[in-house]
Amino acid sequence: MINNIRLLFIIALTGWHLSAAGQPLHYTMAESVAIHDSINHSRWDIGGSLSKYSFRYMSEFFPTAVIHRSNSPYPFGFDPKKSIENIIIKSKSDTISLEGYMRKLHIGSFIVVHKGTIVYEKYFSSLPEDQQSLQSVTKVITSTLVTRLINEKKIDRDQSIEKYIPELKGTDWQGISVKDILNMRSGMDSASIDFESGPFTNPKHKNYQLESALGLLPKADNTPESVYQFIAGLKKGKSAGFKSRV
Repeated sequence: MINNIRLLFIIALTGWHLSAAGQPLHYTMAESVAIHDSINHSRWDIGGSLSKYSFRYMSEFFPTAVIHRSNSPYPFGFDPKKSIENIIIKSKSDTISLEGYMRKLHIGSFIVVHKGTIVYEKYFSSLPEDQQSLQSVTKVITSTLVTRLINEKKIDRDQSIEKYIPELKGTDWQGISVKDILNMRSGMDSASIDFESGPFTNPKHKNYQLESALGLLPKADNTPESVYQFIAGLKKGKSAGFKSRV
């Protein structure tokens, strides 16, 4: 049981130009090659048009695994709500529709589910059958599973994390509650994410060490042997209860 809980816790100017108001659903070979070249000279997660491509076709850049759907997936209802579609976003300088706002932000797709029914679903630069990168959605899945264990009295959210991950005893994680970690308020490593000190180019940077341990960046002499080792080596930046990155 402890091992399962442990796993839950550890879990622009380029060679091509696309309109900010919309992205193609399909790419030519020449466009794909140009995008790869641009990403090689910048970052796969730099944002905008480049990231819309890399997030959609992650297997072209990194080893990936497919999480297959259940043989009996949940049967969502479908009842579109005009009240959502008609939302207007206002700022000091602009008034824009919800769809226009999402296109402006380069959002690939958006869905709203209310009580098991899809009430809004829109695809801007992706297709319903595209395989999306999980990334931070993992946080929602992990917190949901931990919440179930809390409800089953198998985890006490007010207990310190080392009770469930003994390897963190004696590290800066000791004494931090499960609740603060789930709320991303552990106080750990709160100042390492910046773009001035080379997070993607400087091997001494904590962000570089994490991504190289994950295999997203080339390994350096100081690359941790595993993500587990990286997590255990983090230092406290603030008292627990303050918003942090970890």
